[in-house]
Amino acid sequence: MDVCTAEQMVAYNIAFAVHINYQDEYDKSKAISSICADDLVRDIILIEVQNFKKGMEAGRYKKNFDIDAIQACLNAGLVNYLEHFFIATEYEQVGKAFPAYYLKGASNTL
Repeated sequence: MDVCTAEQMVAYNIAFAVHINYQDEYDKSKAISSICADDLVRDIILIEVQNFKKGMEAGRYKKNFDIDAIQACLNAGLVNYLEHFFIATEYEQVGKAFPAYYLKGASNTL
């Protein structure tokens, strides 16, 4: 049974923090135009992935995660998460919300 990868779980955790820190700004940008909202999401993803990478380099995490995979999951799911916020209670929810398209055809999920 496919559930989610560790990188998908990291993407969910980042998205949860983004919801707390940027939801109002996202809503305001979306009210202006979808282009503004898209630009904001792209910038947020870049900032958050960089911050996570710095944390890995500083040794805050026991595991070295695939940064590109985390970014791919955020690219695939962050907008929808901001539009339809939820608190995940199962790993399957995380896997569906932040699809791992980079694993298409692979079966190395947790």
